[in-house]
Amino acid sequence: MKSREKIILIAGTMMLGLAACDMKKQLTEMHDSTGRLEQNTKKMGETTENMDKTTASMYDTTTVMAKTTSSMHGTTQGMSAVTNELVDLARMNDSSSQRRDALHAIKTADSLGMKVEEGAKYFSSFEFQLFNGLGQDSTKEKRTELQYLAVAEFFKALKEFDTGADYTKALAQAKSGDEANKDASFNAIAATLHVINRKQNEYLKSNTLKDTEKVSMLSMITSSLEKKEAINKGEIRPEEISEYTKEVLANERLALRLIQARVTAFSTIAFGEVSLIQGWPLVQKAAATNLDSNSITGRIAKGAGQLLSKVSPSLNTTPQWELKVEKFNVVQLQLFVKLMNQVLEGQQFLTKLGVVPHKDESLKTVLNNVVYVEAKDQVTGPLLEARQKFKETLNQFLPTQK
Repeated sequence: MKSREKIILIAGTMMLGLAACDMKKQLTEMHDSTGRLEQNTKKMGETTENMDKTTASMYDTTTVMAKTTSSMHGTTQGMSAVTNELVDLARMNDSSSQRRDALHAIKTADSLGMKVEEGAKYFSSFEFQLFNGLGQDSTKEKRTELQYLAVAEFFKALKEFDTGADYTKALAQAKSGDEANKDASFNAIAATLHVINRKQNEYLKSNTLKDTEKVSMLSMITSSLEKKEAINKGEIRPEEISEYTKEVLANERLALRLIQARVTAFSTIAFGEVSLIQGWPLVQKAAATNLDSNSITGRIAKGAGQLLSKVSPSLNTTPQWELKVEKFNVVQLQLFVKLMNQVLEGQQFLTKLGVVPHKDESLKTVLNNVVYVEAKDQVTGPLLEARQKFKETLNQFLPTQK
């Protein structure tokens, strides 16, 4: 039994020894692993430190880039401001030059037709017509200022063509330097007050200006005259009155003379068109003979001559004249109606203001002797409708027509 216990004791001791060796080996391996972990942790720390330095460097680079971008933005803004200023100056100088040339041409042109063409160029070249909503044109205040500058400049220039008489003469011949030339020039200017530059129409279609109202010299003058009574009654506060309205009302006599001259001019144009279509001979020196009679300016110039032939005693013309509607096609009839409506609108506007529309004596002599001749042919459709509208319009214009 003792021998057996001894064997067991020896076996146990050997097993403990083996276990101790195995634990020592495991501890050694754990120590080695811990060392390697410590080294790895140290390397990770170094890597993290390097990453921090890299991040700091990137931050510095980003800061520099931000400053550079900011600087570039400032430079771009500066360049944009300079460009906008140059564009504005160029437009101002160019349009001013065009107006000076047009005014000179109005004064020196030998025919009413050419004066009208130059009048259209004159009004087209005002800067408010070219307001585009971009650059320095980005505010409504800028457009209002351009409107005021246009009206102020216009009335100063208009005084050169004012004879001082209450009304212009419808058939004044365009002889440079005399009173008749002033009347002819004034009539041409009045007839083109409504002109709108095609660029204004284009710009107003853009998203920037889509809610902006179309403006002409005529619209500014008429809207200002319409405000007179309300301003006098105090219904419109002083701060609500635009500067261009003040300018129009400061020149009220000239403004009303313009509207009256517009009535006179379009009366001449309308019946000049009738006389051209009916083939009446031109009067020498009454109008330019080298103009295209198919153009509106040709009609205006030659029309004045046609009407003059009806009131000139030296031509031995019959006071009474026939207006034969069958000589006109649909387009011609519609053109006449359009021109006559301009006359009627002017007369109605003056009446609304309490001003009695004036009828030129020469025109009265011509128009009071019109004999309307009905067409003998039987027509239907558009031509019949155009003839009916033609007669209806003529009756409004000539309430005493025979």
